[in-house]
Amino acid sequence: MAEQISFFLQRARALLSSDSLVRDSLREALRSVCGMSIASDAISIRGNQVSLSVSPLLKNEIFIKKEPLLAEVRRLLPATPIIEIK
Repeated sequence: MAEQISFFLQRARALLSSDSLVRDSLREALRSVCGMSIASDAISIRGNQVSLSVSPLLKNEIFIKKEPLLAEVRRLLPATPIIEIK
């Protein structure tokens, strides 16, 4: 029983570290492509979609540069299938 719990805890830990890696890579891509910096807690990840909780002005600039931004994220994390930014 303890082994089963340990397995699930290790899996949860791996998922959490994966999300933080995606957040950090997205923040780096935003900094290099758009020239802006946002807080980690403004980024929400669900599957292959990223939602940003930022001002409408910043969102517009991000959406204008969406394709180069996604290309940079794919370059930084080739194994992560981020296909949508909202």
